[in-house]
Amino acid sequence: YKVETTMAWKFDDIVLYGTSDFMDMQEESIEDYKLTKSWAFLHAESKDEWPQQLNVYRWLAWKNGILEPKKLNTWAFFRDFNQGQANFNPSYPQAPVLKIGQPVWDMELIEEFILKRLDLHRLASQGYVKDCTGKERWANADEHKIKLPNGNRAIFKSDNKQDAEAKLTE
Repeated sequence: YKVETTMAWKFDDIVLYGTSDFMDMQEESIEDYKLTKSWAFLHAESKDEWPQQLNVYRWLAWKNGILEPKKLNTWAFFRDFNQGQANFNPSYPQAPVLKIGQPVWDMELIEEFILKRLDLHRLASQGYVKDCTGKERWANADEHKIKLPNGNRAIFKSDNKQDAEAKLTE
């Protein structure tokens, strides 16, 4: 086993780092641990970054000659687990901790994903910043919120950035 393994790969001007939580050398797997809410399980599409992250770790492990993982798993620890909800709703997580298998991408697909992300970082460092979608920001939706200073709740929400900016100038 390997625990908390930091890996790196140097591209021309950028070094990509990743630290996997756990590698099982016999099972040829990488495991990642997430403290999350049950909402993330009920709306799995909101967690596209989980397989992305694990596949990047897979690529780094392979490039560094550590392992070519065949399995990728996320261990979700649900901090708001409710047994009553689990008994009532079959879509709800059925245990406070679940092992969720993630898709294993082809190495070329992972490298293409990494290179696209690195290009975005290079452009941003040169001042060319494109607006991110809500999904790219790991938001629940393309939602723009206005909050009071030190406030937790939004006083205005919109899926349109221009509407949110207009509300600020009112």
